[in-house]
Amino acid sequence: MLGSLLSTLTVGGLLLSLDACTSIPINDHEFCGSLGANGASCWYLLTNENEQMSLQQFAVWWDDLKDPKVATSVSTLMDWKGDIEQMCTITSDCTKGQLAQVSALGSKMNTAIVKAKAKK
Repeated sequence: MLGSLLSTLTVGGLLLSLDACTSIPINDHEFCGSLGANGASCWYLLTNENEQMSLQQFAVWWDDLKDPKVATSVSTLMDWKGDIEQMCTITSDCTKGQLAQVSALGSKMNTAIVKAKAKK
């Protein structure tokens, strides 16, 4: 019971703090998905810009100590996408444009997965 209450309070607090997100600009960041020995498929969060990297280019990009990288699974990103969509539904605070950007992120990730599987 207490755990459920704390979870509810935590989610409620998160939603309240995210309520101001409509006035916060979101930067266009690059995401890259590994294609193993074939390098990487990279895309940007908000634009249609994308690129393919060779394995050597990907290694240089990954090892750039001035701009360190982190890795996560596609399923984690898709979970976040679902959480954002749910937050938008609950708060009714997202514009159609913002929802389209979230949807596009899922499409871009799915395209990267298809490319990675095709290269195996």
